[in-house]
Amino acid sequence: MEKITVREVRMALNDFPEDLEIELSDEAFAAYEYLIEYAKRLHSKDSEAT
Repeated sequence: MEKITVREVRMALNDFPEDLEIELSDEAFAAYEYLIEYAKRLHSKDSEAT
């Protein structure tokens, strides 16, 4: 499993306009939703530890 940081994602998308719409397949959208939920869980765990 590969790891990426939020910073890496921001940098990759930084040059694109904020209102750019990206079409995603059902599988890609499911992966996107998983990524967001996983990041929320990680952030929640980090917040609880402090």
